[in-house]
Amino acid sequence: MQDGKAVYVLLGCENQSEIHYAMPVWDMLYDGLNYASQVEMARASYKENGNTLRVDEDGVTIKLTSAEFLSGFHKGDKLIPVITAVVYFGAEEWDAPMSIHEMLAVDDEEILAFVPDYRINLIAPARIDESDFTSREREGKFHTGFGTLMQVIKHKNEKSVHDVFMKSPLVDTASADIIEEISNVKFKRVYDEKGAVDMCLGMELHDVDMRIEGAIDTLRNLNMNEDEIATRLAQQFNVTVDYVKELMMPKAV
Repeated sequence: MQDGKAVYVLLGCENQSEIHYAMPVWDMLYDGLNYASQVEMARASYKENGNTLRVDEDGVTIKLTSAEFLSGFHKGDKLIPVITAVVYFGAEEWDAPMSIHEMLAVDDEEILAFVPDYRINLIAPARIDESDFTSREREGKFHTGFGTLMQVIKHKNEKSVHDVFMKSPLVDTASADIIEEISNVKFKRVYDEKGAVDMCLGMELHDVDMRIEGAIDTLRNLNMNEDEIATRLAQQFNVTVDYVKELMMPKAV
């Protein structure tokens, strides 16, 4: 987050396709390295300017103290907060530690009081409540295709995943690609005027196509000619003859 004057937060994302049982250590290392980099950048900038003077909060130029000179970081300097989000793209419950304290071999509160803890910020589908997902009927906490992706992952091994598609809001093309790959559920690409994918309508049309293709195979086994098949099914499913003929064409491998 930033405006014309400052950056408020540095946000990082750690994507996980598998559960990582040492994630608190790795995230703490990444964040620590980022803070160290900020300190080093400050040191380098002061070194370029002679590293002997600084401007205090009142705008007065004063000489550095020996502590500031040795630190390379001035008394009034501040770091930009670093937030790392761990996104787990799995349907299983995350059973790995959420903090450094959970990874330690001791649980003595007197000892732990001297050990700084570090907790990860985890986004895992199984931990997200259904009320947090955005659907066509309600507003949730997610307002992009990422929320739909998380919901599909959560239910991908259940029959209810079909309901997710039928109630899904519009998603961007990239999200639709990932959703189809992860869920192994096929749907036709139907786009609105802004280029967003309507997965609900796409699922409905895919279901219709599957029924038409099944009927095509049945009628072919009855030795009905292709034109008769196309005409009959166009009337039955309320689609055009050309639409049926397109489904009758051999699929590209």
